[in-house]
Amino acid sequence: MAYQPEAGKGDNTRAGTAGHAHQKASPKRNPFRFFKHMASSAALASALALGSMAAPKQAAAQDASPYWYFSFGSGGQTSGPFSQIRNVPVAMRTVPVYPDDITAYNQDSSWSQPINPNIQPVSSSYIIPIRIARGVSFDDGRLLAELGIGGDIAIEYPTACSERNYLENYAPTAGDSTGFVRGYGTALTYYQVVLSQSVVPRVFAEIGIPHSRLAVGYEASMKWYQVVNGWDRWDTYTPYKSYSLTTLITGMPYLSVTVFGASPDNPSGLSLYGGVEFVTNNLPGAMARQAQTQFAFQPTFVLGFRWSGYSIRSD
Repeated sequence: MAYQPEAGKGDNTRAGTAGHAHQKASPKRNPFRFFKHMASSAALASALALGSMAAPKQAAAQDASPYWYFSFGSGGQTSGPFSQIRNVPVAMRTVPVYPDDITAYNQDSSWSQPINPNIQPVSSSYIIPIRIARGVSFDDGRLLAELGIGGDIAIEYPTACSERNYLENYAPTAGDSTGFVRGYGTALTYYQVVLSQSVVPRVFAEIGIPHSRLAVGYEASMKWYQVVNGWDRWDTYTPYKSYSLTTLITGMPYLSVTVFGASPDNPSGLSLYGGVEFVTNNLPGAMARQAQTQFAFQPTFVLGFRWSGYSIRSD
């Protein structure tokens, strides 16, 4: 008779032992498989991540193309930045009697009096804008971004000045109820506020979309203004002295519309542009600070055209 219970017990013991052996072996194999699986997954994820990062960089390198930009044109600027200047320093608005008037009309040099301390300067300017920039073309020339420098060759036409007769406000003489004593050919004295430079430096940034023919930008510039005084003789201004008045920092947002040429393949072309320039900072000179000169400003309008040329690198 077989000893089944003992055999069964032995079998159960061996089975239990084998089972325990299997349970003990599993913890030794599972960590290895787990870390191996994690390492493989991490390597795969890293490869995918690096590939996805490299693709945009490669695409961006192919899409972004640096270039040089150059433009010049012609335009005009209405009025001027000042709406009024009050309390102009006395030295700037005092002009002596013209030398010829002293001898020809028996006028004494002490007759000259300071001109009105307040003035409303009015001027217009003809400008030739010249720009050069470094830019980047994106998406095969469909978007342009530029940053550059330039200058405006400015020809100013002052149309307002403050004038007076030598003896204005003196007591009227016989037969003259106005109080002006002035002989034929005697000069008037004057002063006016003018731009003291022929080239206005500028820095600018611009974003253009050639296929829509539009570009927007912003320019900043520095302008130096001075007071020039002298004599108005025979309808001609004869300068006497000039004085530094103030330095203005200006900003101008602008819009440009291409009217001829320009495409993603060839962005060069002729465009119209317009903007509004305003004063962002005022730096009065020493004499103006001492006299506590007061400045009031107004926006000025700029309108013109320009031809733009591009040199785009092809990779």
